[in-house]
Amino acid sequence: MSAVPPTWYAQYNHKGFAKDKLLHYLSLLPAYFKHPATSEFALAQSIHWGNLLAQNFTGYELIIGSGYPYYVLDIPHKHIPEYDRFFGEMYAKAQNLQHNWACPACVREHPRGNFDEYCAPCQSPFKALDMFYSLPDIDLLLVLDDVSEPVLEEIEQIVFNISGFEKPDTDLETAVKNLQYTMETILENNPAGFLRPDIFVLTKATYIQAYEQLAQGNLLGTNTDLIAFAQYLGSFCHQLSD
Repeated sequence: MSAVPPTWYAQYNHKGFAKDKLLHYLSLLPAYFKHPATSEFALAQSIHWGNLLAQNFTGYELIIGSGYPYYVLDIPHKHIPEYDRFFGEMYAKAQNLQHNWACPACVREHPRGNFDEYCAPCQSPFKALDMFYSLPDIDLLLVLDDVSEPVLEEIEQIVFNISGFEKPDTDLETAVKNLQYTMETILENNPAGFLRPDIFVLTKATYIQAYEQLAQGNLLGTNTDLIAFAQYLGSFCHQLSD
């Protein structure tokens, strides 16, 4: 397929996600991350998903919780000022939309497509990739003896069976609505819902090689930034075994 025209998104405006609803969702993000209950909720979700994977998937060697909330555990207010800048930037982009946000309708028709093919040349002020970067989730590193397509499909099916969550690149609108519900319950001091796991899968051999590089002080040589959060490995695995 040739490159899509810059105004590719326009054909989906009438089927898109209402601009005011998108702005409302984005406006919740700074308050969500500043709320004192958010990191505790995310930590509980991380342990929850780790346990569910351990119970439902027998082929794993190790499960590690990484990313948020682990890198804020030692921060008193558990808030990263960079979030304000980033989400402010995302909100400003969405404000530039002239019509509905067309991307969810486009993603429905081109699920798991090549986003470089559809998103890069498209000039929508707020793209699907912007939302992917803005969706709060739970980062889990899953270490396996072997990584094959059937194994990855099994993991994905487990997540769907447990939560009903499709991948955001399949149903972006539902992903936004689910997360909005979760954020609103936290802001109302009555946490409920789920944060979807973003599962990074690698082989045991790759994991060992990455740790060897890390031991030598070569962070870039690990080939995965998730290894940077390995200092939390002990406490997370201990909680999994309880």
